[in-house]
Amino acid sequence: MLLNARKLDTTEQILLAFEDITYKKMIETKLADYTKALEGSETAKKAELMFRIDELSAMNKIMVGRELKMVELKKEIKELKKEKDAE
Repeated sequence: MLLNARKLDTTEQILLAFEDITYKKMIETKLADYTKALEGSETAKKAELMFRIDELSAMNKIMVGRELKMVELKKEIKELKKEKDAE
């Protein structure tokens, strides 16, 4: 319960009002709980995304290295064919 008291203008009257804030407090508590859960979920998802980014970076490095090796091998094959044709 919340009690509000206010003096009215310059008269000697006071307005008293009671307000039940139980529901408001319950909603605030639930909102705080949801916020904490969301922050925890966000942290976990961020960690997972960082892990995936690291995995993809490693795979990209491997694939680029493999492609560069293929280019080198193709050049070597061409050179060997030229040498064979020259004989």
